[in-house]
Amino acid sequence: MVKGARVGSLLPKHKKLVEYIAKEYWWTNKIAEIGVGFYPFPSCLLKQLTKKQIIVVDNNMEALRYALKHCPDLVAVYDNIMKPNLQVYCDVDLLYSIRPNEELIPYIEDLASKIKADLIISPMEYTGLLRGWKKVRLGEYLFHVRLFSNDPSSSFSF
Repeated sequence: MVKGARVGSLLPKHKKLVEYIAKEYWWTNKIAEIGVGFYPFPSCLLKQLTKKQIIVVDNNMEALRYALKHCPDLVAVYDNIMKPNLQVYCDVDLLYSIRPNEELIPYIEDLASKIKADLIISPMEYTGLLRGWKKVRLGEYLFHVRLFSNDPSSSFSF
């Protein structure tokens, strides 16, 4: 268990997402959550399950301090997704974002494309911006995937 992590506060649907990432992205070295906010628990669990480097990114320093307080093994990075510092995302294989503001989705997608990382979005509600993305349904939980990586070992269970 990650020291200080309180993953009991994790919503069941987000636990399913984290388990999916751990299973399907076993080959990754580095994963980044965009817009962690004050909900670091999915990243905490992901760190526990994978032992990989998990970066949480936000443009709110208080949110990043909160994330580190609850899961000190995360790497917290201040960045603005609208003008991202690409060095932050060096060697990141997967980006994911839970309930991002709809207007940020194109910026996150652009970043994933630039760094050749796959992208998972768990939206607040369905948005037309996700048309054409692969949909993954785990029970009642739906999230969306865009593949940008060139890793041939990436295989998905839909």
